[in-house]
Amino acid sequence: MENNVFDFVVTLQNKNHKWANFISSLLLLAAATAFGYTAIYTPEQRIMFAVWAAVIVAYTIYIHFVTGTYRLALIIAGIGFFMYPLHNYWIGALYVIVSILERQIKFPKEVGFNSEGVTFNSFPKKAFPWQAISNVVLKDGILTIDFASNKLMQQPIEEAIAIQLEREFNDFCKQQLQEHNGTSII
Repeated sequence: MENNVFDFVVTLQNKNHKWANFISSLLLLAAATAFGYTAIYTPEQRIMFAVWAAVIVAYTIYIHFVTGTYRLALIIAGIGFFMYPLHNYWIGALYVIVSILERQIKFPKEVGFNSEGVTFNSFPKKAFPWQAISNVVLKDGILTIDFASNKLMQQPIEEAIAIQLEREFNDFCKQQLQEHNGTSII
């Protein structure tokens, strides 16, 4: 399944990211507090850590109202923990790791369909040949994939699509299943 060109790509609804945003906000609040505390009790680094704390607070507010992604702010906070006098490399590394994980959590879930099979853009990427699938149906905004192993996946899609496109998708999947499995799916 090396072919990365897909005849159809279906974007699944993203889960609500309230918990990820809440944890990221708490981590940024903790970092701003640590930098503010360092600015107060370390005279030679007062200006730098005061600015660092202010940047994190301002960027967190900007994120909350505009972008919704905390990656850059978490990386900035992580770098702040590497600097003198904190030199807390473990916490800095933790912030960088959390920024990477946040990207994976918020990455849109897509399913690609081509003549070779079905591919999920998860980490790691999961690809299934048509022989591993019993049926695929897109109806009323819900994608249903019935695997030959009796595993069933049903997930709402991101946006409503035209009835004609839904019909084309279902016909494509039906044709692929017939060609690869030799069965007639209703």
